Amino acid sequence: MRLEHLDIGERHRLGLRLGDEVHDLDYRGAGKYLSTVLHVAVARAAHAHGRRLAWLRADQGVWIAALRGGTTVEALNAEPAGSEPWEWADEQPPTAAGEP
Repeated sequence: MRLEHLDIGERHRLGLRLGDEVHDLDYRGAGKYLSTVLHVAVARAAHAHGRRLAWLRADQGVWIAALRGGTTVEALNAEPAGSEPWEWADEQPPTAAGEP
């Protein structure tokens, strides 16, 4: 993974090289809330290369885990945790926090 270009402002624009492909991301950002556009793009690229990322979204942000050995989100959710479940990040729609 390599950052190709970055422009942070009212709109966030970045080029992210994931493997052989450059993903151009362009989304409205918000200073106070977390956008997940970047997280989902990385998770989808990882999944395309045989690796999956799971996340647990909480008020404080997002916890991300790269699971190995066939571990599933169901296995993570079987363990006592908070009230939010772990989910596959690549299956979630990206959220641009600054979009109306």
